[in-house]
Amino acid sequence: MDVTINVVDGVVPADYLLSLCGWLHEESELRGRVSLTERAPEPGTLGSLPEALVVALGSGGPAVLASAVFAWLQRGTGKVSLKLTQADGAAVEIQAEGVRNLSASELPVHVQQLARALEPPGRS
Repeated sequence: MDVTINVVDGVVPADYLLSLCGWLHEESELRGRVSLTERAPEPGTLGSLPEALVVALGSGGPAVLASAVFAWLQRGTGKVSLKLTQADGAAVEIQAEGVRNLSASELPVHVQQLARALEPPGRS
């Protein structure tokens, strides 16, 4: 099952996508399962920019992805929102500011909620 990640609010979406891509590549369970999609270059520009990340999730992948996304959002300093969309169109949006304000006891609850939301239909 694939999950597409878009930056829906951020100063330079391409920079956030590249940073998150590098972060996700550090997760051994996600290594080789993360790819960037690029949009066609605008007329008069040199090259294309990343448009989204696509993560191919295997068994246990939703929990790993949820944990990694929350960790990345917590450590960041920018104001960014991510939209994670499954192939069936189901989507979840997460804002960095909200994640950074979570207490130590709230964080695992939210990670688990995201992991459940990313489970394929019939498995959650």
